[in-house]
Amino acid sequence: MRVLNCAAFAASFSLFLNPGFTRAQTRADYSGVWQQVNGRCIPKPKNKHASYRLEVEQKDSSLRLRITTDKGHLNLDYQTAGKELVYTGLDGDEFHTNVRWDGQSLLFDTVEYERGHKVLAKEVWTLLDGGHTLRRVKEEDEPGEHSTATYILEKQ
Repeated sequence: MRVLNCAAFAASFSLFLNPGFTRAQTRADYSGVWQQVNGRCIPKPKNKHASYRLEVEQKDSSLRLRITTDKGHLNLDYQTAGKELVYTGLDGDEFHTNVRWDGQSLLFDTVEYERGHKVLAKEVWTLLDGGHTLRRVKEEDEPGEHSTATYILEKQ
């Protein structure tokens, strides 16, 4: 009987230590209102007075975003469980996006159809500073060009 108890304890303890198990149990919470800090973005926006505000409502596999810029606002409802979202952006381009978890980070894989060609983008969201800072790193590939940008947003 003693061996069984030790084996049961060892199995329970190994589940606790398994990083995949703990990550699946507690996801980072991106909910809140976020304001972009243009001075901390790389590269800095061309219009240093441009405004970018992000409202995030996260629940289970649902990720609801409201993006507000100088050009208007956009409401997006993503599912982190693999369902693609197709929408028209503020610039009139068509976007096809899948969102998934990678540990505590959110990964956005997007194909943008812009003036007759495809732009492939990957974006990684990570929380920093105990959840007070959101870092968005975006890589884009379009014919003949690759770019990377880092956006920093602070929780309001």
